[in-house]
Amino acid sequence: MFNDPIKVFRLIPLIFVLVGLGLLAGAVYSYRSTQEFLRTARTATGEVIGYTRRTDSEGEIAYFPVIEFTPAGAEEPIEFTSSTGGTRSYAIGARVPLRYDPALPFNAAIDAPGDLWLVARVLGGLGALFTTIGGVIFWLFRPGGAFDSPHGYTNSA
Repeated sequence: MFNDPIKVFRLIPLIFVLVGLGLLAGAVYSYRSTQEFLRTARTATGEVIGYTRRTDSEGEIAYFPVIEFTPAGAEEPIEFTSSTGGTRSYAIGARVPLRYDPALPFNAAIDAPGDLWLVARVLGGLGALFTTIGGVIFWLFRPGGAFDSPHGYTNSA
C-alpha cells in the first residue's frame, strides 16, 4: 500500500477529516463545559492588580492579568490569573466583571466573550477548517473527480 503514491495521497484527506472531527469534538466539549460553568457561576467584580508574564517556546511574550476579588460570603480577597492573555489590555486598577465557581472561587474567568469562549472558538474554527480541507481534497481527487488521472494511471510497483 505505501509503495503506491496515489493510495498514500488518498490517505491525506482522511487524516485531515479525522483531525478536524477531533478538533470539533474538543470544541463541543469546551462549549458544554463553559455552559455548565456559566450555569453555576456567580458574578463579582475584580480589580486588575498586575500581570503574569509568560514566554512560549518560540520566545513570544504574553501577559495574563492577575485579578483580585472577594467571593460572596468571604472576608478575605483572593487572587487568580486569567487563562487568556496577550497584551496588557487592562490598566492596573481597572475593575472587571468576573464569573467564579462558588465551590472553588479560584476557578474564575473574566466575564467577556473572548475569555469565556476562546477555546471553543479556536477549536471549532480549526476543526471546521481541517474538515473542509480534507473534504475538498477528497472530492477533487476521488475516482472520476476533477484531478483523477484521465489515463487510469496506477503504480504497478
